Amino acid sequence: MQAEPKDLKHITVYLPSFDKDCLEKAFHKLSDLQFHWFLNDVQTQHTIGNITYFPVNQKLFNESLIHCQGIITGGGFETPAEALYLGKKILSIPIRDHYEQECNVAALKKLGVPVVYEVGNDFDEIIENWLNTPTIYPKMQANNINETLQFLFDNYNTK
Repeated sequence: MQAEPKDLKHITVYLPSFDKDCLEKAFHKLSDLQFHWFLNDVQTQHTIGNITYFPVNQKLFNESLIHCQGIITGGGFETPAEALYLGKKILSIPIRDHYEQECNVAALKKLGVPVVYEVGNDFDEIIENWLNTPTIYPKMQANNINETLQFLFDNYNTK
């Protein structure tokens, strides 16, 4: 991904497997924040309050990610990897009992990415704390595979 990352002060959200109503309540409680929420059942981009709903679309998603303050996403591999490369804050909410996502979030935790397993009535507070906590992720260099692998082996060796 060739991009000039900027912080345009919105939060990108991609959580296709989570309860929309519970998340929506939390996002609306944070009325001073803007959310770009990508959902499978949205046909056209529209805004309600502080949430702009987007259809799942790679180009729109990439633009939002490149220009976000942070991203709230599942425990997949590609989106967190891109966000790390862009230097974006990440809040991961893995799909429960999904082995691949559990493996991915174990690695994300070692990199300092916060992981949430339950989205409840205090999710708005979790988001605020996440945004107000400084994060320093290792600098990701995606253009040299050998250097990247060596960095991972040297720094995240599990014994």
